[in-house]
Amino acid sequence: MAAGQRITQLAAEAAAASTPLEALRRVTELRRELDTFERQQVARALAEGATFARIARGLGVSRQAAHRRFRELAAAELPLLTTPEARRVLRYAREEAAALGADPPRGEHIVLAVLRAADLPAAALLRSAGITLERARTQVEAATPRTPLFQRDAGTEDMHALLAAPAREARGRGRGRIEVEHLLLGTLIDETGGAARTLRALGADVDAIRRGLGALLESQPA
Repeated sequence: MAAGQRITQLAAEAAAASTPLEALRRVTELRRELDTFERQQVARALAEGATFARIARGLGVSRQAAHRRFRELAAAELPLLTTPEARRVLRYAREEAAALGADPPRGEHIVLAVLRAADLPAAALLRSAGITLERARTQVEAATPRTPLFQRDAGTEDMHALLAAPAREARGRGRGRIEVEHLLLGTLIDETGGAARTLRALGADVDAIRRGLGALLESQPA
């Protein structure tokens, strides 16, 4: 039974109880169910990037109170593992960004990196949409502003920022690691971002690509 149905059922049973003691037993069960539901929603909010201040406003408590009560859930939001294929794509993305004088790598470089890893299912999906590495490179290069000759290497904070949206995608789909498909889906969340702009400029249906990536993930073991 879904959590919402269980909560509704317990509330109805408590209200309809024939004795005060029976009502109290149902209320105790209801309170436990509500506590579990509340923690689940806080965990989801944290996974989606909500701050404790926003969560506290939703709960009607202070930020400090929300943090004390749910801080262990935030501790559980450690960076997810990345698969070897995802690490290969991230390495390619850094190389593509460096070759174009961009710093740090962004969504459009993830697109190039996936296409460069031609053996991956996500790369085949992009090719089926008419996106080739050569065309994508030409488009990204034309859209990349000229920057100084000497660039710093992408740091840890840069890569964490690049992985934030893919990590939310992975957690939201119940995955314990970041797949290549999560990398692409994460970069396509922002309709005005470089990845979505690049694909649209090349005539691709971004929504269809999102659906195709989702189907690829569903075909993989959890």
